[in-house]
Amino acid sequence: MGCDMTCFQDDFFREEVREGYLVSELNKRVMAAQMEMFCELRKLLDKYGLKYYVDCGTLLGAVRHKGYIPWDDDLDISMPRKDYMFLLEHADEVSDGLFIRSIYNSDTYGTFHAVLTHKAEKLKWDDERMEKYSGCPFICFIDIFPWDNMPQDHQKFIELKRIYSVAYKLANIGRLTKDNYSKAFLEQVDILKKEVKESFQKEINIDENLKLDRYLYALTDGIAQAYNDIDTGMVEYAPNLVMISENKPRQSVWSKTLKEMPFEGMIVPAPAMYDKVLENQYGSDYMIPIRFKSAHGYPFYRSEVQVLIDGDTGDIIPDYIVQPSIDDIPEEIRSYLLDEEGQLKKIIIYGLSAADIVCNGSCAIKTIRNYLSGFGTKENEIVVCFAPANIIAFLDKCNLMLRKEYEKLISDISEMDNVIFDNAPTAGELRAFIAICDEYVGDECRLAEWCRRQEVPVTIQIYQPEMNSPKDILH
Repeated sequence: MGCDMTCFQDDFFREEVREGYLVSELNKRVMAAQMEMFCELRKLLDKYGLKYYVDCGTLLGAVRHKGYIPWDDDLDISMPRKDYMFLLEHADEVSDGLFIRSIYNSDTYGTFHAVLTHKAEKLKWDDERMEKYSGCPFICFIDIFPWDNMPQDHQKFIELKRIYSVAYKLANIGRLTKDNYSKAFLEQVDILKKEVKESFQKEINIDENLKLDRYLYALTDGIAQAYNDIDTGMVEYAPNLVMISENKPRQSVWSKTLKEMPFEGMIVPAPAMYDKVLENQYGSDYMIPIRFKSAHGYPFYRSEVQVLIDGDTGDIIPDYIVQPSIDDIPEEIRSYLLDEEGQLKKIIIYGLSAADIVCNGSCAIKTIRNYLSGFGTKENEIVVCFAPANIIAFLDKCNLMLRKEYEKLISDISEMDNVIFDNAPTAGELRAFIAICDEYVGDECRLAEWCRRQEVPVTIQIYQPEMNSPKDILH
């Protein structure tokens, strides 16, 4: 199936502009890691002759870009429910270092599709994993979606949707409350059980010995499978019944046969009638690139960067209220904050986030440089630029070419008039500057959050080029 991802050429990892969007070095390493994981998963899928195909954003990327959508950061595959359940039964056969997680093997998992992910208790630097997965430092994942038959009869479909929605809601409440169930909640569970028993010809048997939160997840997933004994001609990923108001199930014939398609140098299986699938999900203009908001935080590894650098810009500021003091600002800096008459200049905080810099590469470097260089002649304005100390260590650990550009940027900033650079501020210093500043410009980080709390005007820097809308969208 064309899945030899054992070696990527160095050029693959260089940042590049696709569809007017900069794909960073870091994103390239995430892509490579996910494709290598996919290849390991395919060994298991092909071993048992299971049916699977790329779907959602990955299918759209394969059709439109012959690879990832430039502003996407994950891989999606789908399977018929029967094959999906067989895979879960053999999940422990996946390659060493990987783990297929689902509601059936995890007491804390709360999603009705499975994920292939790295076997790791918590995120930390892992040299062995990075060496095996193209230098990617993150815990990556691949979404695996089960598709179930949906009734053709409109009334039966509406009833299934209603009961599934109730079960879905109760399952999520049950997971969050964990044994602290109210009387009203337990009464709703009893009503649900009765309705399930009365509404479906197929009996849905769930182990009554399961803890209630796990029981509700199993019951909800069982409801999704209520019509799988017959070929209804319509299929759906059941949570879409809840999450998408104007839900339009697919015709099963659209993915009955598959075809091979190129994807980032490998070949992947896709529905032969992919045009119908994509039109159903994205509309008839699916070939027109539009950046829509992602279904999850984008990129997913933003928070992982923050963990690996031991906290991003402003994370050291405590949640409790501390009275700011000018004494927290180093004495050698204070004189730069005053004009000739001893009055405070206009003070702008410029916050650099490690996550934004490494995710936006040279686009970020260029934008930061252009903004700060404009203050060289503004005598009554001063910019105080804060950045986390561990960006360079992160860039070095990941062996990113961006390191040289960032080091040159910091060197140049240090030489700029009316710009103060500090990558080791104390919490007190940050609070003091927030108390006296006139404006915040920069990345979305804790500094920006605190400035908003103090009613300081906040402008979030945009690094990527605008495309179809000022909104950050994904499509």
